[in-house]
Amino acid sequence: MAITKSCYVKLSQNCGYFNTSDACGIVTTASSVYIIDTGVSSQDGEDLVKAIGEIFPQKKIAAIINTHSHSDHSGGNAAIVRLTGAQVWCSEKADCILRMPEITGYLYSGGTPVNEIAGHNRVKSEYSRADRFIKEETIEIEGVKLSFIPSEGHFFGHYGILADDGDKKVYFLGDGFFGKDMLKKAWLPFIYDGDAFRKSIEKIEKTECDYYVAAHGGVYTKDTVHAAAELNIMVTLEAELKILKLLKKKAMSHEEILKEILDFAGIKPKLIQYLLIGTTIQSYLSCLCNRGLIKYRLEDNRMLWYNDSDSDSDYL
Repeated sequence: MAITKSCYVKLSQNCGYFNTSDACGIVTTASSVYIIDTGVSSQDGEDLVKAIGEIFPQKKIAAIINTHSHSDHSGGNAAIVRLTGAQVWCSEKADCILRMPEITGYLYSGGTPVNEIAGHNRVKSEYSRADRFIKEETIEIEGVKLSFIPSEGHFFGHYGILADDGDKKVYFLGDGFFGKDMLKKAWLPFIYDGDAFRKSIEKIEKTECDYYVAAHGGVYTKDTVHAAAELNIMVTLEAELKILKLLKKKAMSHEEILKEILDFAGIKPKLIQYLLIGTTIQSYLSCLCNRGLIKYRLEDNRMLWYNDSDSDSDYL
């Protein structure tokens, strides 16, 4: 879905978002516009500049604020910088990948990616770089307060952006929180640390705001955010419990576990999805092992994972 003026949804005096599959947030001040995440491609970046120019013709685009460095949140950075001279703000960890986005292909593949992955828009995007590193703090720009809130678990250096314009508080969550519709379609969202993700969800749930904008899956209010937060926590616990039960039956390799999980979820993935889910399953395995809930051994030149606990009571 193209980013156009008609997609823009105003939430408060100074905040809104473009209602597309990769929702891009907008915070305005008296003179400027701040874009929170930029879509998946250079075309998205160009479309954002055009739409913002039509909606706010008297304001300049001052900065892009990336919640994290995944290409569906930063793919438009370079185009916007080229067209407007805007700065890029993100965490120091996110900047590492903005400078070398192809590294995600190596991360998902565990080595040099095949061409299909190297050229995929989830991996390949134009380079950009940070002009300012964000950290946990609150700043004020022309009467609008912006709080940068760490929300680890989905990807390295992830931050949520809370905007308070005196009218409403709007929390742009990036992928620190997934909408209910997305979780129904994709039971296994990309996560590199389930424990950290759940802590971030709990922090989001306890933060009182008027609106919570999930990049994938809609907008929530203080009355509806709790149910969605619980669903985010439940899907991670369900995945971990499924792994624990599988490994209690027999020792299994990562690839065998991945097949069981995909069969259980009824997913017939394309290659990029297979690798993303595979990376997520590996993260679950490592986190469960680090918590002492499962173990591994090398046997016949295979790394096998197993659960020799008498019960799951400690986990539950």
